[in-house]
Amino acid sequence: MCVTNRIDVHHHFVPDFYREALQSSGGDPSGWFIPDWTPELDAKVNTQFGITTSILSLTAPGACIIKGIPFGCSGCICC
Repeated sequence: MCVTNRIDVHHHFVPDFYREALQSSGGDPSGWFIPDWTPELDAKVNTQFGITTSILSLTAPGACIIKGIPFGCSGCICC
């Protein structure tokens, strides 16, 4: 069996405070849905697809929607 350590270079995460900020600001301006996300669900999907490393980014519209979000995001990432 071949073991592959995949790296996801475009991996979105949606912490609770960011989800709330998106919802209170009217959602994604493009109309895209706010995805369900939990660390547990994320780990399960990563395991399913053999992903061992992820480069994280917030979903659209991004950290610019509310002041202070970029700093809040760094505290919610668990390895």
